Amino acid sequence: MNAADVIGYARDGAHFCTDCASDGAPLFCGFEVDAPAHCDACGTLIEGQELTDDGREYVTREQVRALLQGREDAPALTIWADAFDLPAFPYSYSEDRIRGHYWAASHWHGGQASRGYRHLCKVSRRYTPGRMERDAGNGNAHAYYIHAAAMIARAQGGTL
Repeated sequence: MNAADVIGYARDGAHFCTDCASDGAPLFCGFEVDAPAHCDACGTLIEGQELTDDGREYVTREQVRALLQGREDAPALTIWADAFDLPAFPYSYSEDRIRGHYWAASHWHGGQASRGYRHLCKVSRRYTPGRMERDAGNGNAHAYYIHAAAMIARAQGGTL
């Protein structure tokens, strides 16, 4: 696909795939979304969209919620993970694991008196992000981020 390809249409605040509509404002390959856009007629994910930083954060939160609720077949862990090249489950690379755990503890700890904050302090001894780093990134570190965030949330009573 290239940027000139129409991958769907937007009409009256709804998104449609090219199989379900042929009119409305065209959605071109690579259009950015804050949450994955599914066709409002058939429910399929509109292929070719890109996530904004907010969209990536949204998908990550949904992956954590799905893991906490034991919904391993949730779209965030299956369809979205594949479409946006985000791994859904942890792999084993120690540097990635430390980076994923650092960002999960940084984002999800429950304050300075929490277990999550203690975990952040321990991980900080082995990893300190660069000034331009904002999150765990793609790949294995992202998978560890999801897994660690779910563990931290579960330790805090399952709330995010």
